[in-house]
Amino acid sequence: MSLYARVLDGEIIETRDHESDPPVLAPSKGEWLAVTVADPDPPEGQIVTGSVIELQDGAPVQVPTYGAAPRRLIPKSVVQARADDVGKLGLVMALLLQPENAVYFARWFAPDWPNVYADDPQMLAMLGAVGCTEEEIVEITA
Repeated sequence: MSLYARVLDGEIIETRDHESDPPVLAPSKGEWLAVTVADPDPPEGQIVTGSVIELQDGAPVQVPTYGAAPRRLIPKSVVQARADDVGKLGLVMALLLQPENAVYFARWFAPDWPNVYADDPQMLAMLGAVGCTEEEIVEITA
């Protein structure tokens, strides 16, 4: 059986439990939200993005909903400083300065994009190529 709650200005103003009679959305009279069962642990790679109404023993409660985790950005200057802290910045620069890596050098130093995604595959490959251990890569991209 499906359960629904109508919410207006954050307040539950009506509930329904008719599976064959789903509510019609009427924003001026409150938004109908489908009731879901709470998941105590978010799925891997997911984050809490909001909440929906759940009825427990006839009483409404808020439960989390999940969405994809956003990719985390790190300033390139921070990555450079951390690579220097683990003694790999010279090797990174030597790798970027090789003629066959000109496109990566240009991307790394592009003035209009001062950040890099923590999970960027090219950056992770570059750090691995200069001999960074898994622990160092985690430290650099933290």
